[in-house]
Amino acid sequence: MLQSLPTVDASDPQMNAILERLRADIPAGALVGGAPAENLDLKQALNDYSPLIVGIILLLGFLLLLVALQAPLVALMGTVVSLLSTAAAFGVAKLIFQDGYGAGLLGFTPPRDSWTDGDRCSSSR
Repeated sequence: MLQSLPTVDASDPQMNAILERLRADIPAGALVGGAPAENLDLKQALNDYSPLIVGIILLLGFLLLLVALQAPLVALMGTVVSLLSTAAAFGVAKLIFQDGYGAGLLGFTPPRDSWTDGDRCSSSR
């Protein structure tokens, strides 16, 4: 077991490059662990599977509406409205909780780390 400590903060965008280089340089079968590696893996998994999951949910919603209403156009419209309303809800949540709009009104300080900022992290804090 080896321990390697990076010189950058875990929320620094360079951490992704460090982890990728470390994983490329280690022998086959060796694993890289720790919170930064776990966060990067989780972010990658969410990015990989989110479109598939959203597509399955929309398809099942469409099929349910189609069976219940027996009107393809109404089922399609219901599915589109569901997609739009969900996207709007996530957009508002991102605006408030990640970008901080209205945070003072709600009484919290938005976090600034790699989990919420994604690739927009800055090392000059």
